[in-house]
Amino acid sequence: MGWANTVSAFHADVTFTLEPEIPHITIPFLDDAGVKGPSTHYERPNGTYETIPQNAGIRRFVWEHFQNLSCLVQRMVYVGCTWSGPKGILCVPEALIVGHLCTYEG
Repeated sequence: MGWANTVSAFHADVTFTLEPEIPHITIPFLDDAGVKGPSTHYERPNGTYETIPQNAGIRRFVWEHFQNLSCLVQRMVYVGCTWSGPKGILCVPEALIVGHLCTYEG
């Protein structure tokens, strides 16, 4: 056997770790796990954005995205995962994940 099943075993481990968050927050593929943001930016008719009640300086869609991101990071920390900080791409308007360009527009 040797290394023959390591890729599938690794993917199974990542999927098991993030299973409670699939598919509403993430759909992992090997070591790539994009975090879905809210489906809306909560833009008001006057062009401003809805904020959270606790802090008028934080937009609601940013807060919701950080909640999802925090949930995934907490799961990974709990099971002892390690990851590369420089390779992590956080809170960007678009990302290339497994060859697919992911944006707010879809």
